[in-house]
Amino acid sequence: MDTKNTTIIKKWAKWTLVFISLFTIAHAYNTSQLKFKYDFNDFFPKSDSAYSFFENHVERFGKDNNYIMLAIKNNAGIFDIDFLTKVKRLNQELSQIDSITNVFSPLEAKSLIIQQDPIFRTEVPFEIPFFHLDQPQRIKKDSIYIYTHPEMIGTIISKDAKSILLLINITDDVKEEVSTKLVASIQQHISKYKFDETHLAGKTIAETSYISRMLIELAIFVSCGLILLIFFLYIAFRSTWGIILPLTVVLLSVIWTMGSMSLLGNDLDIMSLMIPTIIFVVGMSDVIHLTSKYLDELRSGLNKEEALGKTLKEVGLATLLTSITTALGFVTLLFTEIRPIQFFGIHTAIGVMLAYLLAFTFYPAILYLLPPPVSLQKRNNSYWTKRLHQLFLWTLNHRKIIMIFYILITGLSIWGASKISNTAYLIDEVSDKDPLKKNFEYMSENFSGGRPFELSIKVKEGKLYTPKVLKSLAEIEKLLDSTFYLKNPRSILSVAKSLNRAYNGGNQLYYSLPKNKRNFRKISQKLKLLERKGEIAMLVDKEGHYLRLMGNVPDMGSSEFQSKKLLFENIKSQYPNLELTITGSADLIDKSNIYLSQDMIKGLFVAFIAVALIMGLLFKSIQAIIISLIPNIIPLLMIAGVMGFLGIRLNISTAIIFTIAFGIAVDDTIHFMSKFKLQLSKGYAVAPAIKTTFLTTGKAIIVTSIILVAGFCTLMLSSFNGMRYTGFLISLTLIFAVLSDLLLIPLLIIYLYPKNKKTNS
Repeated sequence: MDTKNTTIIKKWAKWTLVFISLFTIAHAYNTSQLKFKYDFNDFFPKSDSAYSFFENHVERFGKDNNYIMLAIKNNAGIFDIDFLTKVKRLNQELSQIDSITNVFSPLEAKSLIIQQDPIFRTEVPFEIPFFHLDQPQRIKKDSIYIYTHPEMIGTIISKDAKSILLLINITDDVKEEVSTKLVASIQQHISKYKFDETHLAGKTIAETSYISRMLIELAIFVSCGLILLIFFLYIAFRSTWGIILPLTVVLLSVIWTMGSMSLLGNDLDIMSLMIPTIIFVVGMSDVIHLTSKYLDELRSGLNKEEALGKTLKEVGLATLLTSITTALGFVTLLFTEIRPIQFFGIHTAIGVMLAYLLAFTFYPAILYLLPPPVSLQKRNNSYWTKRLHQLFLWTLNHRKIIMIFYILITGLSIWGASKISNTAYLIDEVSDKDPLKKNFEYMSENFSGGRPFELSIKVKEGKLYTPKVLKSLAEIEKLLDSTFYLKNPRSILSVAKSLNRAYNGGNQLYYSLPKNKRNFRKISQKLKLLERKGEIAMLVDKEGHYLRLMGNVPDMGSSEFQSKKLLFENIKSQYPNLELTITGSADLIDKSNIYLSQDMIKGLFVAFIAVALIMGLLFKSIQAIIISLIPNIIPLLMIAGVMGFLGIRLNISTAIIFTIAFGIAVDDTIHFMSKFKLQLSKGYAVAPAIKTTFLTTGKAIIVTSIILVAGFCTLMLSSFNGMRYTGFLISLTLIFAVLSDLLLIPLLIIYLYPKNKKTNS
């Protein structure tokens, strides 16, 4: 290379480093501006008509999950004056906290009695408290009186009379930082009273818990990723040069990726926590292929400039193709309706391409400006050559056994895949032993249930409070109880029954609809008068067209709930004057799970087509497309089989694994096939081309796969089930894929590739 060209390249290398340094500073600042967020509403399918209906429902009545449930247990029973006094003081303190609108406690509950004044002929309402804390001697009578009101048992007082439930209503749209402080303040007040047990549950509790974990886990993933990368780089290259340079490229890739996320106005959520780990391992794969080829060329006797030029020429296209296919795997996540998964897909795809850009600009610039690594250049590579040669011969000598094995394992995997369940639960992201899950289960076991239930009722014709409407509601509530196990829901029916009891001296026998038209008329008129007051304001819309029925049911799982919902849909036609629609946040989460499973199939199909097109353009051969796809479809079937046999459910967290795994696993196949094509173009026949390809790409494929597997294994340290499963299943997929690349591809080429073809240039 002449002096003029050398000078030009050196200037290019220096200016490249300057520009990259400036961009890195800017992206580092953007990265520091990232915030953590988690909102269940983000996981709703926004384009579905059910979401539009839910938004209108919220506009009419308010949110269905804008509260925190606090269960307080006293082992000696709740009918203890000291315990109840502490609960009352806590209630008063909580009511003073900013962002809390009110706290409903059983201690404030009262039974209404309406009497007729004989002189003035007017109604005189009396409210009898269920608890008389100022009269300790009445505590036994209070307990008996409370248990004559079954609507309180299992809703705000546990069946075993050892726990009471406080409903802490909070303001709408509380921001993440405010909700974190709010929950901390609530916990601080609770801790002062030394109750036997307390359990907090609700949307806000789950979200703040997730956010606090995300901050810790991001630090864990980044730290573990760095340690693993340093370890494997040392094993692979055993030099400071071989550690610092590749590590710098990967760290820059992560900073650029996270900075671009901030630049586009997005925050860190539970999905994007995985991005640094993915960029670590994918970026390292690019660098390993570059470094291995560069060192091989130096060992062959080429000087630095020649070795670098040949490396970029022979590895550049294959690495570009692998980066494109990996990015496409993540881009297919745009097919889903769920916004956090869309953002995760697009930002990871951007990160993959940024990693490629840095690997082929920053890294070559550094390599060009630095002297060649003499110690690495002289190191003998005979160990890998010997072992790969033995593996290649073993593969050829056992070709029938290998093919039979793959046929059997494919059949077994399909059988296992048929066992996969696609049900999901509201608190699916944490383990059964997690305090968050245990609190949720405590609410389900001791009170109405942990899953919010919402039924919108539109009265098509006539008035809202007619006997016909109220009797229909009574029938519907019985139906909901038998179908969804909905106990004591809140609706105008419960208010009507309370009023009837109130007009009859508080006698619990009258906690029902009136028996005659005159009393019905009285109840209807009273409901109309109270329409915009108290609880009724939450149950009737302002225009007087819609009614709301709300409560809680056990979290039975999305599959069972949707089956029961379908049964309800078939029955509701019995009420032609009412338009009944089950809605709510929990129902939308179920829909998200259903949509995602369907969308991932579309995304995977697109990924298959993309890889087929790339291999078709590269080889102009149908056989090459088949050879490339089979070794990557089989690992996906195997991982589906593992999920089925281990009982890992297909839900929002696990459905994305297949497209991600395919996009990453196909990289080694592309490297193998690109090298094979290069050997053919040099004039090799098929058999020698396979052998040369196997021996020259085998080390890089194995080393990068080990790094990828180790990197994804760090996700198994997460406290989130979805992230743990992602790490475990993608790691397994990559192991299956590398075995297929080394054992199956050579045999498929032997069986399927045209024998008379020496080149496909």
